[in-house]
Formats: sequence, structure tokens, C-alpha cells
Amino acid sequence: MKFKQNNVQVYTGSELILIEGKTATVRQGREEIGENVDVLIFAVGAKPDNRLHEELVSSGHSVVKVGDCIQPRNILESVREGFAAGNKID
Repeated sequence: MKFKQNNVQVYTGSELILIEGKTATVRQGREEIGENVDVLIFAVGAKPDNRLHEELVSSGHSVVKVGDCIQPRNILESVREGFAAGNKID
């Protein structure tokens, strides 16, 4: 609601391709969109972090990977995977 009230534009699944002066250009699919901006905020994604998994496995522990160590996603998917993994424990 506050985004609309403050005329904030949100582009998901887009690529920032150019910032020139106060104009930011994003590519969304095949379309390029230029917006005059005062402030630009963008999220660039995340990568899985498997360091703890590798450390535990190398020390002889049995480990099941769930959540963002597989691939960053939303919390519901991670909780579902954790629940399923917990149910498999004898």
C-alpha cells in the first residue's frame, strides 16, 4: 500500500542494464524500461552456502540438506523440506 502511495515502481525478474544521470533502465523480458529515479534499490539474488554441510559430512555426521543450502527460495519451501527431513529420522 505504501509503495503505491509513494509512487514506488517495483520490477521483479528484471535486469538493471544502465544508470545514466537520474535514469535507470531495466530489461524485463524483451522490453527495456527507463525510469527517472531519486533512489534505486535492487536485490541481486543469493547463492547457496554449503560450508557447514561439507564440514559436518567430512567429520562423519549424517546430514540432510534442506532450505537455502540447496537453493535460496522462500521460507515455506524451506520449512516444508525441514519438516519432511525431520519425519525421516528413526
